[in-house]
Amino acid sequence: MVLNPKIVDSLLINEGFIKIKLIAYNQGPEPCSDAKNCVVKEATIPIQSYHDIEGICPDDHVQEKVEIKSISVMGIPDDSVSNSSGRKVNLIIKIILEVNLTICREEIIPVLSCGYL
Repeated sequence: MVLNPKIVDSLLINEGFIKIKLIAYNQGPEPCSDAKNCVVKEATIPIQSYHDIEGICPDDHVQEKVEIKSISVMGIPDDSVSNSSGRKVNLIIKIILEVNLTICREEIIPVLSCGYL
């Protein structure tokens, strides 16, 4: 998983991607003799999120701890005409992330010394 945070006008913008591997098994009762028993497909899922954070500045340092909470895959039959045998299915992939943010800011502040150093 790759996330690239950007800060613009009190807004934290996260853009990135998650690479996944989908494995589909042919579980038909009578598969075609030339059908594959297993199909493997790699995909890149884009991620984009926006977080309103009052007072955040472009020079702030953002550290993120990201955890995948759940992944769900749902197949929807595609009724369009295809040049191949079998059924075509479109997949909807939903990934829920939990993101914990730590925002750090470096500042130089004047300190009045009373000569006790």
